[in-house]
Amino acid sequence: HIAHQLRQAGVLRSERLEFADVIRPAGGFPVPTVGNFAAMRRLGDHVRSCLPDWAVLGGIGAEPGLFFQNDVLEHVHRASRRLIQEGAPSKALQVK
Repeated sequence: HIAHQLRQAGVLRSERLEFADVIRPAGGFPVPTVGNFAAMRRLGDHVRSCLPDWAVLGGIGAEPGLFFQNDVLEHVHRASRRLIQEGAPSKALQVK
């Protein structure tokens, strides 16, 4: 179970997850507005502040300016390589 693995790695304090809602845009794809980017930046900042230093946050809004999938994949690749090169804590690598 993913929540159990995240708790073991020290990312979560509990295995209890709360799910609120999913809103699907009528057009099928979110419109990239200035307000959306600002909200994603704030969310990314908040999530990063809650994660251990060794955690790699990826996806739209994980870093300022990340929106298109090619940029997201490149960011995750660079961040993961840096984590491997710098040496992740053994606890991060022992999740089963």
